[in-house]
Amino acid sequence: MDMSAPKTLNATSGSCLLIPCRFEISTEKEKFLDLSPEVTWRRGSLWSLYDTEAFTNAHRQKEPLIKVVGDLRKKNCTSVMMNLTSQHSDRYFFRFSSEGFSVTETTAVKIGVSDSLAEPYVIVPGLREGEVGNLTCTVPAPCPSNSPNVTWDPAFGGNITQRTQLNADGTQNVSAILNFVPSFHHHELKVNCVSIHLLDRQDKPLLSHKTIILNVEYPPKETQISVTGSVWLGNNVTLTCQSNAHPPAVHRWFMKKDGIVE
Repeated sequence: MDMSAPKTLNATSGSCLLIPCRFEISTEKEKFLDLSPEVTWRRGSLWSLYDTEAFTNAHRQKEPLIKVVGDLRKKNCTSVMMNLTSQHSDRYFFRFSSEGFSVTETTAVKIGVSDSLAEPYVIVPGLREGEVGNLTCTVPAPCPSNSPNVTWDPAFGGNITQRTQLNADGTQNVSAILNFVPSFHHHELKVNCVSIHLLDRQDKPLLSHKTIILNVEYPPKETQISVTGSVWLGNNVTLTCQSNAHPPAVHRWFMKKDGIVE
């Protein structure tokens, strides 16, 4: 039997975790798919105790509650681990059994359960004044029944769209896309991506955030010219030109005489 699933998965304590899973079985053994098939996930730390008298109820209580949501008859072993705690971090091995047949896959899925959320992943394109910009913030959504709420604060008067994406390995991400038109007033302002994750076992949600500083390109504004020194024939005079621009503006001086630029 060959099982395909992500090699590593991460979850948050108090929540659940989806394990995308499929398996292949030889043609001559496909008949066992119709004989009350079952799937279990065995912990690596308890590996030597399974199927022995040393495996007690105390050991069984160390295992997370697992529900198979895939159709085993269609070789879909996708499962959900529920009520996870940090003590459930371990390597887990897939086991298939039915009447008269059982097999344990030797490839493990490493599962890490943390008491805190991972920092959001943020994509910020180059921003220019007057041109529509999109800021994207993405966080994992390990529990299909309880996806995190992701948003931007402040939104600068723009629109926020939340999107769920299915990855190639069967896991999911949730993204919040902030669509707005930047101006020079937004340059060097801070904006926060905030992820709110409701937990199954606690009333208080977990929060994670990432702060970025906007970098907006804009043309020269508020150009000012100053003169240092007395303007008399033969005197040295210093002319200074300043403007608000990003990147900094390059100024050129020219003299206009009788309509001709020199």
